[in-house]
Amino acid sequence: MKKYALAFAMMFSVGAYAAESAGVTGMVITNDTVESNNFIYPKNIHTIYFPNDPSEGALLLAYVAYKKTGTHQPSVEITDKNGKYVDRCTFDPTNVTKTPWTHTITCRWGGRQSDGGLNFTIYDKFGGKQEKIGELFLAAKNPQ
Repeated sequence: MKKYALAFAMMFSVGAYAAESAGVTGMVITNDTVESNNFIYPKNIHTIYFPNDPSEGALLLAYVAYKKTGTHQPSVEITDKNGKYVDRCTFDPTNVTKTPWTHTITCRWGGRQSDGGLNFTIYDKFGGKQEKIGELFLAAKNPQ
């Protein structure tokens, strides 16, 4: 039953966008990754975080699928519930020579975070244009 509740919750917390240059085929927050058969998997999936905890930390794991050949540059922007900038991960440009082409990215974050949740927004810069290609919301654990 927990698996179904998690899948249901993730359907509403992850947003994918019909961008021209790329899309996101999956993204999760995990404590670490595991590689098997040249593919990177999440180790333990996080569905919440503990605000104001200096030891809090994890990483965003995302699979970006490119739709066009050429040079792409993905990035991740992390904001709080009010849209205030928290952090950003920018990745080296990727030269896509054929499609389909899937790229795995990881963005580590952590430290004392505000309450109310965090938004992780993935962008792709292609041909001088930056497009939003995915978004994930991570809820904060309410104080007891």
